[in-house]
Amino acid sequence: MHTNPFRYGEEVVGNNFCNRKNEIQKLMEYISASNKVLLYSPRRWGKTSLIKETLSRLSQKDFIIIFADLYPLIREEQFNLILAQAFAKTFTSSGEKTIRTLRSMFGSLVPKITMDPVGNMGFEFGLDSSKKNPAIVEELLDGISEYISKHKKKGIVVFDEFQQIGELPDDHIEKILRSKIQSHHNISYIFAGSKRHLLLEMFSDPTRPFYKSVIHFPLPAMPSDELRLFIVNK
Repeated sequence: MHTNPFRYGEEVVGNNFCNRKNEIQKLMEYISASNKVLLYSPRRWGKTSLIKETLSRLSQKDFIIIFADLYPLIREEQFNLILAQAFAKTFTSSGEKTIRTLRSMFGSLVPKITMDPVGNMGFEFGLDSSKKNPAIVEELLDGISEYISKHKKKGIVVFDEFQQIGELPDDHIEKILRSKIQSHHNISYIFAGSKRHLLLEMFSDPTRPFYKSVIHFPLPAMPSDELRLFIVNK
């Protein structure tokens, strides 16, 4: 029985990723310069795969990479938990040591170790109910920036499906993010999404916090010659 050489409906990297050489080169240049980038495309055009393929080519000796998928976000307080979990995944130390480090950095978050059914370790976070949500967001962003600076590396923070932030009832998180990241000169922020009209409203409207704060990077359709060669080789 022959296996299907193509992967459908999921993120792909490596041999399953189709070309995009120019886009990878451009994105790597932006990251190396610690730029803030807005990357958008229609769904299923390979936006997330492009980001992850680019990140896979960067040395972990030089970069600390945080990838936060905001697709599940429907309430403001969820942002803190998603970002904290994404940050926790960057640690390579033991679970207990990671817990101690996270507790020392974030007084408003209560971390604990989790195990999935096959024994893979992860982290979950609870929130200190006495702390207001904006204060927790600020604590997270400041802590991440200080951690990256302390380790003398550059940082990359990816917010995938960032348009979910724009669908929250107010712009509290937008304002805090904009205020904090404008002073993070050693971190490249990549805001990615698939709802172009919402993202352009967030980043091109003079009344919104993120107005004129990023490099726009619309992802074009895959050139047919690249796609044809990929299919033939597979």
